[in-house]
Amino acid sequence: MFPEFDTDFIEPEYESLSWWQSWLSAVTKPSVATFDKIANDPQASTIRAALWIFFSSLVGMFISVPLALIIYPQLLTILQDAVGEFGSAMAAAVSLMLCLVPLSAALSVVGMMISSALIQLTARLLGGQGTFEGTFNCLAAIASPITPVTSVLSVIPFVGSCLSAPLSMYALVLYVVGVKASNRFGWGAAIGAVLLPGLVVGGLCCCLVFAISAVFGAAVQDLVNQGAIPVR
Repeated sequence: MFPEFDTDFIEPEYESLSWWQSWLSAVTKPSVATFDKIANDPQASTIRAALWIFFSSLVGMFISVPLALIIYPQLLTILQDAVGEFGSAMAAAVSLMLCLVPLSAALSVVGMMISSALIQLTARLLGGQGTFEGTFNCLAAIASPITPVTSVLSVIPFVGSCLSAPLSMYALVLYVVGVKASNRFGWGAAIGAVLLPGLVVGGLCCCLVFAISAVFGAAVQDLVNQGAIPVR
């Protein structure tokens, strides 16, 4: 007389993954099931994902900066000219690394958190059921192993550019899979959630640049008309 419901349904239990298991499975075994495990890992947290981004950025920059000084020795000459008689170029390079690299890594964390928040907001608008924490953990598991590689490739002439472009495209594809898994919606919505924030922000930036250029150009033209700027 009454419909029967399955009262034996049990919420699936997710195993805890170490940081290297999360990173390795994200880039070598990308699937909705893989990222579902990462998003619902019992140890998953915003702080954990932020630490992944921070330390992977540190590793990448501590490798790429000395490599850049080796590949481009003229950088040391520029530093030596900057410090003059007050010190050596190598000491200046080490000081800059110790000061700026941690700051840059911290900014990488902030950037990834903002990107994840925009992607998750768009995902929710498109019918996603996930959370910021789940999406952030998925994206961090992708970006953390790829970031040091792209950092090193960025300082290698020609070959680095040729390799970093397909690697960045691969990371973008992984982002789509990760967002789909964490929000449990369709492929079209996942692609939109990943791409739309960048397109909107890029469009706003272009509009801002055009607006500033127009105002600046009009101001310069007024000064020319008033004779404040001589025209030869």
